[in-house]
Amino acid sequence: AEQRRLLEKTYKGIARSGAALSDGDKKIYRELTARLSELSLQFNQNSLAATNAFTLHVTDPAVVGELPDFVREGMAAEAKERGLDGWVVTLQIPSMVPFMTYSSNRALKEKLWRAYNTRCVGGEFDNSAIVEEIADKRLQLAGLLGYETYADYVLEERMAESSPTVNAFLAELLDRAVEAARRDVETVAGYARAQGFDAELMPWDFGYYSEKLKHERYELSEELTKPYFQLENVRRGMFELANRLYGITLRENPEIPVYHPDVKAYEVFDADGRRAERSVYSRKWIDNPSGESQLEVVIRGRWQSADDRPECRIEPAGENTALIFTSREGATREVNLIEMK
Repeated sequence: AEQRRLLEKTYKGIARSGAALSDGDKKIYRELTARLSELSLQFNQNSLAATNAFTLHVTDPAVVGELPDFVREGMAAEAKERGLDGWVVTLQIPSMVPFMTYSSNRALKEKLWRAYNTRCVGGEFDNSAIVEEIADKRLQLAGLLGYETYADYVLEERMAESSPTVNAFLAELLDRAVEAARRDVETVAGYARAQGFDAELMPWDFGYYSEKLKHERYELSEELTKPYFQLENVRRGMFELANRLYGITLRENPEIPVYHPDVKAYEVFDADGRRAERSVYSRKWIDNPSGESQLEVVIRGRWQSADDRPECRIEPAGENTALIFTSREGATREVNLIEMK
């Protein structure tokens, strides 16, 4: 049974890669996959370029006076890096989110929100045509391999297995979550009104009043947990957990050549102290098309990132502040970085 299952999985994997197609269709398959790779790269490049193209330059000290020190210092560091006076906010998540959360300046926050949510829609870095072509090429690829939609092709090897299953799950999730979400919005809106806010609560207002409500009602604040999530502490915890789970030890070796000044190289040792053939490279700061900044680890040339979700980010250091790892899941996501196979 195990051998049969292995054979089935192996055959399906090869077939899904176009091996069972006719010679003519194989040529079409290669053309489609090559074009999809080009389009994906172009999409990501445009997304990153559009994110990096926007900056909000603040010169009025009154605008930043209400902000926590780590936000103000991060903005000052960003301005200094760009050769500007004052303070700068970008569309990178670690720069934008703290400003949106702690600033009461609605006009500037609306400008940031609209700039972030209209990236790559028109203009120099427009992705509209690229998205349409990606959808078209994916549909052609799925049809070539015998699937009705690209979703059916992708999901066949996933836990959900089919698009009806996913659609049913999303419908159930929507049904269960929407009322709770509306109650949350009304709670925050009510709190804002109690604070003297007499306008309609907009998306760029929500984070500010939500943070104030959490702090006032529950005494919850990200500021309280930041000392525990300095990036070096997270990395140290990640390595300690790897030792407990797998018996491996990672020791920094500054003699190993690295590809970027931010990269640290580590040798890997097993429980008996024997050095493994592979090394671990850890870089603490990268940019990517989503605007996130992540802890990045390379194991023997295989790249993995700490998290690709919006709730995981690394806040940039100011002159007097450390890099902060911010995640609802904390260091537990880091274990995946050093999974040995």
